[in-house]
Amino acid sequence: MNKWFAGFLIGCGLFLFSPRLISAGEVTLILITCILAVVCRNYIRCKKKSKSVFSLIIALCFGVVWQSTTSAWFFQLGPIGPLLDTGIPVVIKGEVLNVVIDLPCSKDQDLPTSGSLDIRIAEVNHKPISWLQSEQIIRVSWYDKPIRCVSKVGMGAIVSFNAILKSIWGYENSYGFNQRKWLFAQRINAKGTIQDEIVVDTDSTLDIDQRQIITNKVTTLSKQANLFHNDLILALTTGDKQLISQEKKQRINSLGLGHFLAISGLHIGLLYGLVYLLIRFVYLTASLALFRTYRFVGTVIPTQNTTPYILQSVISIILIWGYVILIGAIPSAVRAASAITIYLFIRYTKSTFEPFNVLLAVATISVIFEPWSFLNSSWWLSFYAVLGILIFVRFVRLQYTFKLHGLYKYLINLTLYITLFQLFIFVWMLPIIFWFFGGVGTFSVITNLLFSPIFAAVIMPLIAFGALFISISEPMAALFYSLADLALITMFDAFIYLQLYKSWWSGSDSTLQLVIVVIILAPIILLSLFKLVSPMSICLSTAFKTVTRTDLKAKKNGGLFCSINNKSIYIALICLCIVVGQFLLEGMPNIDQKTNTQSNKKAKLDSSPEITIFDVGQGSAMMVTTGNMVTERSLLSNTILFDLGPLFNNGFSATESVIVPTLQRRGIKTIDQVILTHLDADHVGNANALIAAGYNPALDDCDNIDNLPSIENWPEVTFQILWPNQTRWQYLNEVWPILSRNDRSCVILITETSSDTKILITGDISHKVERVLVDAYYADSLDLSADILIVPHHGSRHSSSKPFIYAVAPKVVIYSSGVNNRFGMPSEQVLSRYGRYNVQQFNTARSGQLTIKFDSDKSTFVVKETLHKWSPFWKKQNPFSIHGQIR
Repeated sequence: MNKWFAGFLIGCGLFLFSPRLISAGEVTLILITCILAVVCRNYIRCKKKSKSVFSLIIALCFGVVWQSTTSAWFFQLGPIGPLLDTGIPVVIKGEVLNVVIDLPCSKDQDLPTSGSLDIRIAEVNHKPISWLQSEQIIRVSWYDKPIRCVSKVGMGAIVSFNAILKSIWGYENSYGFNQRKWLFAQRINAKGTIQDEIVVDTDSTLDIDQRQIITNKVTTLSKQANLFHNDLILALTTGDKQLISQEKKQRINSLGLGHFLAISGLHIGLLYGLVYLLIRFVYLTASLALFRTYRFVGTVIPTQNTTPYILQSVISIILIWGYVILIGAIPSAVRAASAITIYLFIRYTKSTFEPFNVLLAVATISVIFEPWSFLNSSWWLSFYAVLGILIFVRFVRLQYTFKLHGLYKYLINLTLYITLFQLFIFVWMLPIIFWFFGGVGTFSVITNLLFSPIFAAVIMPLIAFGALFISISEPMAALFYSLADLALITMFDAFIYLQLYKSWWSGSDSTLQLVIVVIILAPIILLSLFKLVSPMSICLSTAFKTVTRTDLKAKKNGGLFCSINNKSIYIALICLCIVVGQFLLEGMPNIDQKTNTQSNKKAKLDSSPEITIFDVGQGSAMMVTTGNMVTERSLLSNTILFDLGPLFNNGFSATESVIVPTLQRRGIKTIDQVILTHLDADHVGNANALIAAGYNPALDDCDNIDNLPSIENWPEVTFQILWPNQTRWQYLNEVWPILSRNDRSCVILITETSSDTKILITGDISHKVERVLVDAYYADSLDLSADILIVPHHGSRHSSSKPFIYAVAPKVVIYSSGVNNRFGMPSEQVLSRYGRYNVQQFNTARSGQLTIKFDSDKSTFVVKETLHKWSPFWKKQNPFSIHGQIR
């Protein structure tokens, strides 16, 4: 069975992450192949190893078929596919699954002015969804207007409204957050904007979701009891983290305690243990009472009979599944409950099933019911953590005794065991945490070691009792919640006082490689040392002819380690040497064998500048980086940022989600300067995110004519501010206050010296400034020519005039615009204008992040796209078309 589980998971993963698109015809062919393989396996006599290979291939094929079939059903049979991106309002009726309020109220009335709802669609344009069609979940939002009836909207309510629907898109960059991937993993396949009021079905208010009832009760009770951590109490009770501020989330994640807030395997396991112990206590108490009252029924005390254990486990697992359904069947909670259920079934049926196979079975079941859970980082973190726990428990066992004189020794062993476990899990989780989050909290071992016992023994039981009594006795629930809040205050105040949350260690890709090499290296070195030391100790002990207890141990250990396969260790060591060699030689200069001198090819490649145009939606952000070979092994880099992307009302910024992760993963430690071309919200971003990440750049803009920025030139790159320039246009002081914010944008010419390639940054200037620049160009006082042009104002029809295009004469133009943006940028007029000049055009809305690399030897440059036609299917707007639109 383990072969089938592994093959199915690999097949699902191959389809999900492979850039090769599988058509319906190929799916049919694979299905026929699977059927033929099953028939051949049954009728052809083959060895056991061949049968295993057959099983693996069949499972792999079925995984591909399952993933492709569910994807086709989800996309092609959805009721809203033809209605996306049309701009026509659609009447939607459905059930509310989640409510998120961004801006709580307006200035004049106590109504939320911004927020979003997750809706499971029941009707589209007054037509009910057929049972043949896939379930559709959309996220609808409203901006800068109060929705009067939103206070009546809760999870489980049936609502109707008019909305304009759009396809989901995300920032497509080498690093950083991707909204498309995140929402797709939650089966949300469209977004919308509410056009008018929300109509709540009054008949459905009686059937409001139980989650909403519990959320309302916990929120009300928290306010009445004046709980300091009411947001954490709600998150630990229902998994709803919307009340937690972004700053608080960052602190918790920096402390390495973010996994405690998610309703995951840890919570479900603790709840199961608590419920089981309570039921066991009640059973034993009742049995003892019956034994004392009626002597003849003493056999009910569970001595040898296993039936009471089964009954208690069944009741416990039923209650756990009830809780999981109550909180909305969160995937992580479902996975944990499934794992406990499968484990109990195997245990009481006395089946021989390894824990690793149970883990594979749970992973397979989760992918069957949630085909795109692969895309969620929590899926990988959960199974990777459980795998580490299984490995640790398998090889490290706790010695304990129930004798009174051994209690002290047991407590010491338990403390050492927990400490060793925390250290092991910290090292074990390093690669995957680095991969998803780009860093790790350096004090997370200490915080987890201190917080885990308190959480398991105090906080979680109090939260569970509070949730139990919230519908029975509110004063008792308030008491339990207050005690849990006191424990949270004590722990977090201690961590914050010690400023442990500031200990975030961000690492680059090279750091991740080093971490992986070290983790692989340690056990292999230990095995190799034991392999060599054990036989040597046996030989020495035999030579001296001393038969002692130590000699017997050495023989035993020698036999144990000598039983390890020699070939496996040698192969592992060879592979390790290759990886380490590649890692160490990656940054070293090449040696020319003919002249025995260092070749400059590697140095030129490292020192050549690179320009990155980030995909930040309807906004702008660009980075110029270069490096100077100071010594053979050290690299001094220069970095400058032009614009920081958009900043939204809910606090989300492209600076934090895209730029900072890119800087950290590329190992950029310092930023020389940040230039804001102008102060529009889609350009200013969030400079505080850079400061919080440890960067302290100089921040400049061109809005103040009396304090214009100055940019220091580098040996590889020069910068020249063309507009505004008081020396060239002396009248600017008079007209500057009446110019629009867009026309006060910086216009900067960047020149790559080795290839003499010129890049022109234009901000959001309009025809007015373009005309001034063109007049100066024809007056021979300004050189506007450039090889690459960052198109003015994202391709607006009010910019990119014909004289300006003729004066710049670009070879390549780049639009920084959002997918299906409401402004219609770039406009068709601008696209046709550049098309007449046979200019190569790139758009971040279509290609994602764009990277410009230079070749100084050939005096050329190349523009690399992040998205292309071979991208994975979940990144495409039309997933089942090879040559269709990517976004």
